[in-house]
Amino acid sequence: MLGPNGAIGEGSLTAMIQATGDYIVKAIRKIQKERVKRMVVRAARVRDFLRYCDAGLHCLEALRSPRWEDYEYVYRAEEGEEANPMGWLGNGWVQNQLVPEVRDIDLGYYIMPQFQEYPRHPRPEEDERDRIQPWSY
Repeated sequence: MLGPNGAIGEGSLTAMIQATGDYIVKAIRKIQKERVKRMVVRAARVRDFLRYCDAGLHCLEALRSPRWEDYEYVYRAEEGEEANPMGWLGNGWVQNQLVPEVRDIDLGYYIMPQFQEYPRHPRPEEDERDRIQPWSY
């Protein structure tokens, strides 16, 4: 977390440790969900990051919304099968379609009012919270 490419010189050490920890957790979730065996950031992207990400707030934003396309991946294979980069899609079913106890619920949750997300303001960038904490991710 505090290695040679860490952000220890970019403002608050506590904020950088927290942002780096959150970034690591996001990477671990990606590795677990997508059956990634190994992921390595491309060398050119490391150089770009070191060249352009020189302000603490800029670094926090970069860590908050990782660009996973800047990595090279090797995927884990099931025994006797080739690695499937699309394996994270699963078998085409969601859990609620397979569990008998919940089979009778409405699966169209995304149209129910309690699951709708609305902007806080017609122009979110004018909301005080978004002026204080950037919303670029």
